[in-house]
Amino acid sequence: MGAIVDMDWQQVNGKNVPKPDQIALLKGAVNLDAVYLYADLANSSKLAQLCQRTTAAKVICAYLDAMTRIIRHHGGHIRGFDGDRVLGIFH
Repeated sequence: MGAIVDMDWQQVNGKNVPKPDQIALLKGAVNLDAVYLYADLANSSKLAQLCQRTTAAKVICAYLDAMTRIIRHHGGHIRGFDGDRVLGIFH
């Protein structure tokens, strides 16, 4: 654990959100003034229990599509999806 905490990072100052392949995964960091948005679909587990799988999948896909368009419309960038969750970044 100490090796990780004591590790020096190679930091650069950024003005734009870097693409994932532009960041070193080990000892790399980009300093950036930004805000993250992490949003998920409320009660999606209940949706999956009460609806047919295809119906639940369509609702979740529609939600993720809408969230993606909203984030991009407001100048954000998508940084990941996880099931019914989306991670956006704004700078």
